Amino acid sequence: KSYGASGKRPYIWLARGSKARAFYERRLEVSQEDIDFLVPSILEHRMSLGYLSSRAQVGQTLQEILQEVHRGEARNGR
Repeated sequence: KSYGASGKRPYIWLARGSKARAFYERRLEVSQEDIDFLVPSILEHRMSLGYLSSRAQVGQTLQEILQEVHRGEARNGR
């Protein structure tokens, strides 16, 4: 299923932002928390769920996607 955030730019900014956040918090490596913190800010405005979608609906969908990613990682032992 496509949500309209399929270009390269959001993921480039997610990588850059995650690195910057880790550096700001005096860490050498990006954590999952860095990514989870930035995903809504970076992807929210790029997502299109339909003409009548509200910002809250988009934010909720992003949270559901992140939860599913974490469940998949837990099943795979990551």
